[in-house]
Amino acid sequence: MLFNLRITYFLFALILGFAVIFAVAFNEIATDRATRISDAEQRVQLKAQMYAEATRPTLKRIDELLIDLRDKWHDDWQAFADYVQTRASIRDLTLQLSIIDAHGMLAFSNLTPPENHTDLSDREHFQVHLSAPQADRLFISRPVKGRISAEWSIQFTRPILRHQQFIGVIVASVSPTYFAGMHALLELGEEGASSILRDSGEVMARQPQLEQLLGKVVDWPYAAAAAPERGYFPYVARLDGIERIFGYYKIREYGWVFFTAESLKNILFLHQKVQKTTLQRAASIAFIYLLLLLLLWKSLKSYQQTVAKLRSEALRHRTLLDAVSNAGILIFVIDGNYRLRYMNAPAMAAFGDDRSKLCHQVINQSDTPCSDCKLHEVINDFATIQYAPIRNDERHYETVAQPYVDSDGTLCKLDVMRDVRAEFQTVAQLRESKETLQLFTRDFEAFLDQTTDFIYFKDLHSRIRFCSQTLATITGHHHWREMIGKHDREIFPPDTARIYEEEERPVFSEGRPLLDKVNHYYDADGQRGYVQTNKWPLFDAHGKVSGIFGISRDITARMRTQAALTAAKVAAEAANIAKSRFLA
Repeated sequence: MLFNLRITYFLFALILGFAVIFAVAFNEIATDRATRISDAEQRVQLKAQMYAEATRPTLKRIDELLIDLRDKWHDDWQAFADYVQTRASIRDLTLQLSIIDAHGMLAFSNLTPPENHTDLSDREHFQVHLSAPQADRLFISRPVKGRISAEWSIQFTRPILRHQQFIGVIVASVSPTYFAGMHALLELGEEGASSILRDSGEVMARQPQLEQLLGKVVDWPYAAAAAPERGYFPYVARLDGIERIFGYYKIREYGWVFFTAESLKNILFLHQKVQKTTLQRAASIAFIYLLLLLLLWKSLKSYQQTVAKLRSEALRHRTLLDAVSNAGILIFVIDGNYRLRYMNAPAMAAFGDDRSKLCHQVINQSDTPCSDCKLHEVINDFATIQYAPIRNDERHYETVAQPYVDSDGTLCKLDVMRDVRAEFQTVAQLRESKETLQLFTRDFEAFLDQTTDFIYFKDLHSRIRFCSQTLATITGHHHWREMIGKHDREIFPPDTARIYEEEERPVFSEGRPLLDKVNHYYDADGQRGYVQTNKWPLFDAHGKVSGIFGISRDITARMRTQAALTAAKVAAEAANIAKSRFLA
């Protein structure tokens, strides 16, 4: 039941964690997408305004040109043609400059001879002035294909009035591509588009150029006269099926609406990379989260097993604690609230049997916890700590504190205290220890000098710290101290040194001993011999490998005897076979 509950909690944490990670990722992706679209909406609207403001002076210039030129028309074709030739701006702006008389007949064109009298009475730009002859205003027609130029053009017209009487229309024909030429400067990106519409819906100019759209009415409510002056909107073009975000801006005095558009694909190009990167990052975080959950699961399982084991041994520990009382060791069991749960006989003899008080009240006669108490470090960090508190009566105890699970499952601190006052006061014991160390050193050196085994100690860099004289002798050294600090590459042939380095590598890196390895060697006379080698790791105070210790025993005689026995066995078997064949 408990196991199933833990599985449920684990799955809940896993699903919740994944949900949070990917919810944040998808929110980040959605925010990035919305931000890029919002930036694009503002950008295309601003570019539409730039497009309009850059075109406004041109429209004004064309209008001023028409006003100036109409006053120069006096029904004299040649005189007007000569004047037109002097105006370079006409060639820069227009495809054709023409005059239509009051009856709708072509009276002048800079593209045709005087005898050409084409009937243009049906043209929109003539009819609009004919219907309101006294209205002196600029009219801009929808794009039409010229009967004279045979090219698409937009007609800019004003009426010609003489003595308040309508006598014709002056027309400047401008190519739609002239107004679409700013497209490249707008930097609308791949699949971007720009266009100009009349407020009645006709397409005046467009880039990329689609001739079939020129002059056609597009049903866009944003182009209507009543629509706001500026704005943006999404739209999927019917001709190419590309979804774009359009921005628009109106020049109301000319009745034109300017549109710029960027394709949604281009707008979200970098967003796709952000989305991919974000999802990859979320997947990586989710994987790390899964690993952490698995490690936590393993740690909790290990912790529970440890607690269960400690709990099962609690009663046995109590028996052992009572047993050490005979050695004068003081034992205290203290819970997380500083309460004494257990004191053995020596502890009660030294501090009194008053387990109703807190530990610091009994041991140090203090109402506050001892300054050097390690209760929470031991219990919370599950650590073993050694320290030496001093009582007021100057009794000095060496104390080792470690975690302890009491019989009811409570995690406590176990204090093992030993009176070391005599050790601090007895100089004789220190002298004895020094003499013992000197004796050990002498015996150890004698052992290195006399043993027939190849014994060696190496540091972390595989250099000799000390070794037996036997090893020094076979490597050509007078005394083993001469080998201190040397590496195998300085002692043995390269092939032999490489073998030793390779077999010692796992001992150094993994702390794994090498046992019963048979190697060959060459003595000082160049004779081949064999040794049986064992190598063990040496560890420092932190449990890290700090060197190795090895014993190589010469088994040359044994190997030769074994080889001789094998040869004799082979010879005997061969003799038996020969004998059997002879008797057969």
